[in-house]
Amino acid sequence: MKCRESARLLSEQHDRPLPLRKRVELRIHLFLCRLCQVYAAQLRMVTGVSRAAGISATDHCPGVLPADRRRRIQTEIEKDPASGS
Repeated sequence: MKCRESARLLSEQHDRPLPLRKRVELRIHLFLCRLCQVYAAQLRMVTGVSRAAGISATDHCPGVLPADRRRRIQTEIEKDPASGS
């Protein structure tokens, strides 16, 4: 496993459980890679601080864009000559 994949999985595991195989691969990589160990510790720290402050990812990223904003964005994309349409 490369560090890029390790970083992706470290972030992903905060959102959902990883499959067993990926968890094992990640643990092996973390055992061997000092830089990824540091990155994992940093992610744990940021997550802990956020939780202690009562901040949730959904507070800032509700995940649903209102329909009027989606239409406005789509209209702007269609008007933009650089979009390739």
